[in-house]
Amino acid sequence: MAHEQPGTNNQEKIATVGQFAERLSKEEKAQAAADFDDLVQETLLQFAGEANTYDHTVLTDRVKSSVLLYATQGERTVTILTESTTLDDGTQDRMISLRERGGDSFRYHLEDGVVRRFDTPQGSESQRKIPKELTIGRNLPPEEAYERTLATVDHLKNELANQKLERQMGINDQPVDTHEVAQLRELLATAEYRELY
Repeated sequence: MAHEQPGTNNQEKIATVGQFAERLSKEEKAQAAADFDDLVQETLLQFAGEANTYDHTVLTDRVKSSVLLYATQGERTVTILTESTTLDDGTQDRMISLRERGGDSFRYHLEDGVVRRFDTPQGSESQRKIPKELTIGRNLPPEEAYERTLATVDHLKNELANQKLERQMGINDQPVDTHEVAQLRELLATAEYRELY
């Protein structure tokens, strides 16, 4: 029997919206964090030639590297954004975002030594995006552009408040275990970079 490459024929998704690991010990959280940090750094190193790095250019207090990859599993294509940010004060941020076209999206991020997953289900009311009617066009009169800007800020404040509430209630943005990080590693082992033009 031929040995299959990890994740290539796996039709199972890494995560299911709203399903998180049971309570994790400090040791389990620390191991998941170390594994996740390694995975982000290894991915950026593997795709260093394709990664975008901003060294104090976009934001003047940090170095940020990111790469956009794609993985195909059966008939599904998953878009994978991997990012690493280091601020001048030493603070580090690591993130991997998964999105299946027309499907759910998952954002994994390392925060305070814990890997958390934030789920955005397919067809959720906002899809966590700014509504089209709030976007600011080039030809808007200044007064209307100002009003839309204020409405956009209000929308984003509401989204942040909702995310905070979801975390407090334990229904989203919860810790993940080493098994889920290992599944991410399997998916990234099949990922490739594609030119967008």
